[in-house]
Amino acid sequence: MLKYFSFILLIIDLSICAKELGINICVNDIQKISQILVVNNKITGSEIDVLNLAVKKLKGKLNIKLNIELTPWTRCIYMAEKGEVDVVLNVSYNEERAQYLDYRPDADPYEKYSCTSKYLLTCTGYAVVALNSNLYEYDGNPKLLPNPVRVSRGYSIVSELQKLSQMI
Repeated sequence: MLKYFSFILLIIDLSICAKELGINICVNDIQKISQILVVNNKITGSEIDVLNLAVKKLKGKLNIKLNIELTPWTRCIYMAEKGEVDVVLNVSYNEERAQYLDYRPDADPYEKYSCTSKYLLTCTGYAVVALNSNLYEYDGNPKLLPNPVRVSRGYSIVSELQKLSQMI
């Protein structure tokens, strides 16, 4: 991912070097520990660290300023669709979003093996969480998830779960 990000920045016309290049980045306001954190009102985490490292490596070639904003997920997606942000971190692939987002070359909604792309910076999946009083244990079969299934608004997994519930 870092190589891909660096390559994109390098192909930008170098005549803008004297000007500051602002890159607007939208991040889901639900913190993902180690990846995205807010510490002392500062957005940090492994993904932010990698972005900052890429910018630091390009200093002297390009004058880049990362504008990172924590935003509710559906708003991030909306802003991307309208061209109001340049980057959305941790956005999963689906065909609708591919109309307005530029994904890695090997992005596919039906990847044979998850987390195997050489372009991924990090890879996370979904966790099934149940109350202590519920004896359910996930066995890998999403058709057996206990109802109701709660998912953050705007996540692409919602449509997949809806398809599964129609098959049951």
